[in-house]
Amino acid sequence: MKTATPLPLEKLSSPPHGNHTDTSQDGTAVDHENGEEDNAPTDLIVPPPNGHCACIPINASADPELLEVNVWQAVNEVLSVPWRTSTEAHVTEDAKGKDTIVRALIEGWDVAAKFQPLSDLWIKLRRVDELCFQACPRTERLAILWMVSLQLRYHSNPTTKRRDKLPPWYWKRPSQKIPHSYAINLFVWPGVRERFVFEQHKYCDNQFWKSFARNFRLLWPSDFQHTYAKNFTTGLYEMLQSFEQSISDINIWTMTEDFFNRYPEFRADIPPF
Repeated sequence: MKTATPLPLEKLSSPPHGNHTDTSQDGTAVDHENGEEDNAPTDLIVPPPNGHCACIPINASADPELLEVNVWQAVNEVLSVPWRTSTEAHVTEDAKGKDTIVRALIEGWDVAAKFQPLSDLWIKLRRVDELCFQACPRTERLAILWMVSLQLRYHSNPTTKRRDKLPPWYWKRPSQKIPHSYAINLFVWPGVRERFVFEQHKYCDNQFWKSFARNFRLLWPSDFQHTYAKNFTTGLYEMLQSFEQSISDINIWTMTEDFFNRYPEFRADIPPF
């Protein structure tokens, strides 16, 4: 498997601000999110911490090469607030999205980008993967990147039809109407999203993400090679339907005991491996 060249943060465009309303299948506007994005805060980390925190840069005069990137700050910088993607672009992404992710996991992101140029949305997904998930096993990466891609595509073109592609447990919780850091929306577990809305600064250091990547496990009875197949007519990779159906069950998204030993409060939110 080839190693991709990570994208620097400055290469990523920030998505435009916009109303986060929905559209019914007959084109009627449906405000599923109660319009809270209309007044979306411009700060990356919301709410900001009281005093010093790992997610807030310090000593701007220091050599940036000597400073470790804070993952929580960086991933929120990449994602910022919801953006918009045209319907035409979504048609292409829907058709080739699974190929992009599987190809990236098999051959590397650089190869996937050469095979099919990445849109802004997929560039952001690539950076999220590089920041948060590269230490996860490939089966787990495939599952979480696919779910995150569905969420990002819904946010970029929020229609009822697109929302219904998400499992109900990935819909927005009432607590997510409170202003919060955008990356909170991407956690698959409803309880984790709610915990981060109120307590994100307990977990915004890089140790959390290292523990996340080491301990995240999907209850899939086979290996990575049995999650996808290649369509030799189109040349595209496809996710197996059995795998896609399995990952729609929140109970197979688990953490090992080591994660709970470090963060015991998450036992209420995440199934054990």
